[in-house]
Amino acid sequence: MIDIEQRLRELQIDLPVPATGVASYLPYVEDSGLVFVSGQLPFRSGEVAITGRLGADLDIEQGQLAARLCAINVLAQLKQACKGDLNRIDRIVRLGGFVASIETF
Repeated sequence: MIDIEQRLRELQIDLPVPATGVASYLPYVEDSGLVFVSGQLPFRSGEVAITGRLGADLDIEQGQLAARLCAINVLAQLKQACKGDLNRIDRIVRLGGFVASIETF
């Protein structure tokens, strides 16, 4: 079995302190052994690092960085939900993502 924390170190990925919920939603919910993570923004150092739409304000590389930051923030939320141990994760059941882009992108 892969040690998730070791793999993140090998990839030089440091998980941030997960963002807290804003307004009336929770960053994640655990129910019956499943964790549901709310949508994550491309936060870096506590601030949204990238805004805009692909094809208008952002190029491919900026979009890839935004997606990477969102994925890292999902992992940070999962780590918190798993009481600090990502190796408690057996499998990912569903993973969704949304990209803001122009219609012709």
